[in-house]
Amino acid sequence: MNFVKKIRITLAFLLFLAIAFFLLAKLVPLGKITYSFKEGDINFVGGQGFISKLSPADRLATNNDLKIIGDPVYFSLLTPRNFEKAKMTIFYEENISRPLVEFGVLADKFWHYQMQPLENKVIDNISFSWSKICENDICLWQKKKVFSDLKEFEKNPPARGEIAVYNVDNYLAETGLYRNFQLNEKIVTKNFVLPYVLRGRHQFYTYVQTQDLNSNSNNASVQVTEQKTNNFNTEQKTNNFNTEQKTNNSNKTNDLYLNLSFQDLNKNKEADPIEILIYYANNLIDSYKIADDGNTTDNGVRSAEISKQISIPGLLEGAYKIEIKVNDDILITHLEINQTKNAFLNKLWLYEQGKENINIFSDVNVLKVKTISPASLQTISFGSDKLSITETYAQFVSQPQIGFKEINLAKDGLILEGAGVFSFNPESFFNPSLKTINSDFILNSEINFILANYKVTNDVKMNDLITNTPSIINNDTPITKTAVLNFSLAKAYREKNKYGFIISIPGLRAEENKNEYLKIKEIKIELTGKSLYSWLKEQFKRR
Repeated sequence: MNFVKKIRITLAFLLFLAIAFFLLAKLVPLGKITYSFKEGDINFVGGQGFISKLSPADRLATNNDLKIIGDPVYFSLLTPRNFEKAKMTIFYEENISRPLVEFGVLADKFWHYQMQPLENKVIDNISFSWSKICENDICLWQKKKVFSDLKEFEKNPPARGEIAVYNVDNYLAETGLYRNFQLNEKIVTKNFVLPYVLRGRHQFYTYVQTQDLNSNSNNASVQVTEQKTNNFNTEQKTNNFNTEQKTNNSNKTNDLYLNLSFQDLNKNKEADPIEILIYYANNLIDSYKIADDGNTTDNGVRSAEISKQISIPGLLEGAYKIEIKVNDDILITHLEINQTKNAFLNKLWLYEQGKENINIFSDVNVLKVKTISPASLQTISFGSDKLSITETYAQFVSQPQIGFKEINLAKDGLILEGAGVFSFNPESFFNPSLKTINSDFILNSEINFILANYKVTNDVKMNDLITNTPSIINNDTPITKTAVLNFSLAKAYREKNKYGFIISIPGLRAEENKNEYLKIKEIKIELTGKSLYSWLKEQFKRR
């Protein structure tokens, strides 16, 4: 064999290897692939390869570091194809007093994340003194042992006021626990009309009450005919309501009427669709979609208002959650509902209109306030606390306070956030949510049970949990902890071949942080999806 022929064979073999490598990397024929990085790897810190750089840089100890000092930070994972599951193994060090550390995968383009716990210090702290029972991934911690297993708990659950929950939405939906929320008070039914314009995505609870058909009700004034006032595209409606849930009492009615109006500010270049989702007991029962107005420029020309009327008759009495899923380019200019009890969940963005002397009622323990308008800078009251909003785009945080309280604003244009609900008058206020462990949670004497999908942090000593500082071994070296998180990617949002991830430490603020941190030592992400064989088999079956 002459020299030239050997060279050709070698080049052909190298070409074959290159093509084979490309196909393996692109198709992942076995349906599994693992990406990883360690401290110091260029893949992560340098932003090269499959895993992007952590950002923003001002929430890291240095620009090229994995030491997180502010909340939240983001990274993305470049993948050759879609996958169904992600198993993430994290090795880390921490010196954090905040109660929660969570990782999440981006669920939609509205920046909502599917979150999983890395650490929950509230549960870590009580795990040494409270008894625990577990089945599969669900655990019940008891201050004093009452239940011997979860089946016993499910048959006779404690009162709502005695229990706090964490990461158990799916379990509660599957078991039906605490599904039916009933108010133990007589409600005088009257229509609620939103007194202010809201901006962006909002969620609120409404309590649908049984009403006597023979009584004179303000509900008669609500118009439910379809109306369109501009060139918004044709809407789509999906109804998943189970008719067996409807009431059959011919003398009573549990009807829900909604009258809404929206306006597009057209300040961004993306399409601004509107989606209205209605839930009962965490189950979607109805949904409506309205497409963008056709103006996808950022010319700032407001659209004409579009109105939408919704009528759902014959509902069960109880609490319903309504989500208005939009981006920040959409204003909610009108909301009328034929129910007295209405409370907005976790957030209110009062659009700047020049309205003054605004009173809001809430049960949030900690209030977070921000404005993007210089004209809305002001001092507000939150219960017994005063909070001065002195800068735009900066978040101001109140002192913790427990219980029902009043918030007084000098003017609108503020974004109010907190773990709880907001109402515009005391008569409308109610909160059907179970107490949830979050960054503002306060464990009081009324809580006797904690139900959670959470594994207590390993490699930790009791003293560490009490003082919220890491164990120190030889030469002041912090202990490395390990956690394994599992994410479903079936409904994860993937754009430009990338999955987005978040690392969240609620309440950790880089500008105020002196020595708290979360340091990532190593992350392994094992992706699982359909194998090439399974995909081909499905294609043949379809034919």
